[in-house]
Amino acid sequence: PGALAIESFAQGKVEMQTLPVSEDAKAVGKQLKELRIPGARVAAVNKGGRAMLPAATTVFEAGDVVTLIGDAAEFDKTRKLFDTKADRRLSVILMGGTSLAVWLCRALRTRNVSIRLFEPDRQRAEELSQKLDWVTVLHADAINSDALADERVDQADAFVTVTDDDEINILAAARAKSMGGKMAIAVLQRGTYLHLLEHVGIDKAFSPRETAVVEMLRRLETGPMRHLGSLEAGIAEVYEMRMTEHSQLIGKPLRDVKLPELTSVAVIQRGEQVFVPGADDVLQEADAVVVIAPGAVRKALRKLFTS
Repeated sequence: PGALAIESFAQGKVEMQTLPVSEDAKAVGKQLKELRIPGARVAAVNKGGRAMLPAATTVFEAGDVVTLIGDAAEFDKTRKLFDTKADRRLSVILMGGTSLAVWLCRALRTRNVSIRLFEPDRQRAEELSQKLDWVTVLHADAINSDALADERVDQADAFVTVTDDDEINILAAARAKSMGGKMAIAVLQRGTYLHLLEHVGIDKAFSPRETAVVEMLRRLETGPMRHLGSLEAGIAEVYEMRMTEHSQLIGKPLRDVKLPELTSVAVIQRGEQVFVPGADDVLQEADAVVVIAPGAVRKALRKLFTS
């Protein structure tokens, strides 16, 4: 949820990803302050199942899981510091030829991703094969056939169900996961079944309706400080701060701002411009600032940014 909040806030100009640190990565054995990663932030680190916000002296080890935030145009360079396989071609399998599937295929087109799409209706499959010429469209019923096994779903990086039927989406995602799929994602129109997902092994579920409601509330909400989401509950919270005319930080470069411990400024929105700031960037009135910090410093953040 925290990643979705940030990417929504940044209008796609900033990305957030979680990835493991490879054994031969450049970051292994180095402190955060030794790494030169312009245009990006290490938002969180998970060491042996324990999440933490990184300090300048945090040392990265193979097997750590890092959460990165970076400018979309430069993000691949940052990923390669931590994951030597970051530039490999990913494999995604979609089930359902819905309009949502079409939008997802278009969004993935510019990325290093191979896409296969299952559609049981032959006419719709033929239509999609012409419309989406970069996608391999398969005329098959992924639930009632051996299609998933034939297409080696266990070797795909993600299996996503996007049909208009919630029950089918859950069953197909659960089946893919039981066959060794690395990640199974189900799109659900209703929240009725959300409580079932963790019991059947589905990794993630998204509800377009709930996402739309959250986005509307975000845009309607006013005030100088808002909680956008959590990367790790209580440990890494995501806040949006609005710089008002009364803020003591206006005109100061970030290097001179004394933030609470383990707090970082991740993204700045200035009019139509959205970017990951550097130490020399200066905060201006009306900036919207995304801050990642422990939940315990919420009051200190409000006082720092709004008074």
